Amino acid sequence: MSRQLKTVGAGAALLTLTLSAWVTLDTERAPMSTGNESTGEEIAEAASRFLETLESDQRDRATYDLSTDERFNWNFVPTARNGLPLKDMTLGQRTAAHRLLQATLSSQGYHKANAIIELERILGILEGRPERRDPEQYFVTIFGTPSA
Repeated sequence: MSRQLKTVGAGAALLTLTLSAWVTLDTERAPMSTGNESTGEEIAEAASRFLETLESDQRDRATYDLSTDERFNWNFVPTARNGLPLKDMTLGQRTAAHRLLQATLSSQGYHKANAIIELERILGILEGRPERRDPEQYFVTIFGTPSA
């Protein structure tokens, strides 16, 4: 194994441990979620605001009818996705997407989701296939019309 690869591997491991410790420490400080930090109205408003930031072609990619089978097409492993990826969003659109995520998750859940997204880079290095792991390849998909 080359010295450079060992250094990258050690750096990736250190960053992983650092992020894990940060998430763990944040978990210890954060109160347990009651499951109702946001109301349905707040979530619907955040979803509507996100959709308002999109161009029509982006909105077409990000929205599906509630009755579509696409609603059941989900998995936690890397696979083809539908929806609007973060990499196709402007900074303002990403901000609105993160506000939607914040409205739907507890503070602890939001921090964990962000840590998982950021760990994509490290997983790519550790797997030796960074092209398969892209933190901007997370998608936002909204089914139906946001309402409470």
